[in-house]
This record gives sequence, structure tokens and C-alpha cells, in this order.
Amino acid sequence: MRQIGTLSSEDQAQRFVDYLVTCSMDAHAELEGENWEIWVRDEDHVEQAVEKFKEYQQDPENELFRGVSATAEQIRLNKLRQREKAQHNVVHMRTKWRGSGGGASSGPKPLTKTLIAIAILVFLFGGGIDEQTDSTVYGVLSFIDPAKVEGGRAVDGQPLASIQKGEVWRLITPIFLHFGAMHIIFNCLVTYQFAGQIETRWTTLRLGLLVIVLALVSNLCSALLPDWLGGNSLLGGGMSGVLYGLFGYLWMKSLDPQSGVYVSDATKAILLIFLVLCMTPVMAFAHIDNTAHVTGLITGIVLGIAPRLMAPSRM
Repeated sequence: MRQIGTLSSEDQAQRFVDYLVTCSMDAHAELEGENWEIWVRDEDHVEQAVEKFKEYQQDPENELFRGVSATAEQIRLNKLRQREKAQHNVVHMRTKWRGSGGGASSGPKPLTKTLIAIAILVFLFGGGIDEQTDSTVYGVLSFIDPAKVEGGRAVDGQPLASIQKGEVWRLITPIFLHFGAMHIIFNCLVTYQFAGQIETRWTTLRLGLLVIVLALVSNLCSALLPDWLGGNSLLGGGMSGVLYGLFGYLWMKSLDPQSGVYVSDATKAILLIFLVLCMTPVMAFAHIDNTAHVTGLITGIVLGIAPRLMAPSRM
């Protein structure tokens, strides 16, 4: 929730709030001292609401702002009726997903399905089913061509050599590489839960931007961080760095009851325990990219709370 300005008159404040409601922006006015503060609930609406507030200040008697109260009241009434009607279904969905990621509602999820489809196709036709890291597909999609790696290190001593030659897709495409059936199955299931929930609640564009940022951070950190920080993994692969990032993002967003997203306590516990377990000798045989997991999670958490850190807010 963000304050976008103040007005001295209660009537003017309520009229502007009603206007925002007719523009599909949830807002309300609060008395603070002698002035009325205007608050906008959704961070994504702040910029647009500020522009409309400037227009309102310049000409509050403009025809655009007249007669909005009745329309706004009808909108609020309709929303109330919809919430009451959907209440049973909301409870049902939370119960249904309580043991999993939670809240990946039905509906079109084109990017989520595309991510899963690409990962499966790469796995089936790129050698992942036989855990072959020397396949042509793997050589094209990995962070660096395996032919240029010896003993886990770049032959030319510089892991960004392929990127600097223009092969920039390697910054993203390692997320589609998987090794073994359990690896691909688990990641696809979690992708459907986390990515699907984000794409359904917000937009395909937001999910796409999140995936790109999380892939860049986790892949670069895995390849460039020194050994003592768990990095220098040039031949890694998998979507788990991105998935831990989406988990962190959803976790932070779910702290706001009005966000419309949900991550169960069981899911939090399972993923955090698995994160720690992977760092112990017990999981050493699996050669898990812990750097991708940790940096992805941290990045997702930061992205999830960033709007609240950028300006004073009221929860």
C-alpha cells in the first residue's frame, strides 16, 4: 500500500478515491491531522494513480471527475458480492493445494506450459535421459561449450569467453538442461505450481521477466563465484535456481493477505530443509548446484520485497 498525496477536503478526497475505483484501482482516504491522505493498495497502480492525482489537483471540477461516486459504490458492491460468492471456492483451493506449492489456479498459463515443454523436449532429445553431458544439444545450451572445459574449468581460463563471442543465449538456456528422470519430473511439477501461480495472479510478462532475471543471476553466480563460495560450476543445469527464486518471490508476496497468492507452511519447510540438506555431505553424490539455489532464493526474496523498500508503505 502506498500513499500518493494529500488533500485538505474530505469531499475532494473521497471523490478522487471514487474516481480511482472506477479506473479499477483500489484506493481509500484516511484523515491525518488536518489533511486527507490518499492510499493506493496495489504497488503496480501507484505510477498511474500519481499521474491521475496530478490531473485532479489541476482541475478537480473537471467533467471527468463528476458523477463517479455512484459508479464507484456499485463497483464496490459488485466486488463484495463476488467475494462472498467465491469465498467457499477460495477456501477449497487453499485446502486442495495445502500440501503442495499452493494456489496455482486454473486458467491459461502459456509461458508456464512453454517452459515445461522446452525442458521436456531438451531432456528427451538432448541426451538428458541418459545423462549425457556431451550431446550436441547440451553443448549448445550449457553455460559454456563442454568441449572448451577441462577438469571443470574453462580451457581459455575465462568462463565468459563464449558469451563475449556473441553466444548470449547461454546466460539463460542452462535452465532447460536436466539430468535424470527425478530431476526433470520434480522441476516440472514445481514450475507448474510456482510459475503458474505467478502467471495466473499477475501477467505472463511479469513471469517472463522474473525467469530471465533469476536465470541470469543463478547461472552467472554458479559460473563466476570462487570455489570457496560454491561457484565455478560451468557444466551445471536445471531450473531449480529459478524455482527457488520464484519461491522466494511468492513467499514475500504472500505475506500480504491482499496479494492473492499463497505458499503453504509445509512447502516452505520442505524447500528450506532441502536447501540446507543439499549443502551437507549427505547429498554430495548428487553434485547439486547449491550456488544457484541460494542466489536464486535471495534474488527472489529481494524482488518480492523491493516495492516496499522503495518508498514508505503501510501494510
